[in-house]
Amino acid sequence: MMPKVFAMVEATFLMSENGQRGTLVIRLEEPVQQSTDNDTWSCPIQLTGLKERGDFSICGISSLHALAMSLRFVSTLLTDKMKSGYLSLAFLDGTDCTVEDLESYLQPAGRKQ
Repeated sequence: MMPKVFAMVEATFLMSENGQRGTLVIRLEEPVQQSTDNDTWSCPIQLTGLKERGDFSICGISSLHALAMSLRFVSTLLTDKMKSGYLSLAFLDGTDCTVEDLESYLQPAGRKQ
């Protein structure tokens, strides 16, 4: 049985190198246990819309850990691209999405800055 997409977000982006606009789609699939013999779980992630397509599988010691690590991975990947000037994001209503917006949006609740 294929994992189900249980979280998805879309944002408009602008590539700084060529000024091209597009839609960035982030899909998180439900975590899956790698085998019944161990406690390794993975959370598949799909990033589409950027120049390179990204299919990733982030592992953790539980389903919750794999999910939390997946959110951290996406946050780090996108904030690094934004901080380097490679990528600018906007919300679907057209307002700019800052690095701080992105970090707070993808940051686990209860984490202190």
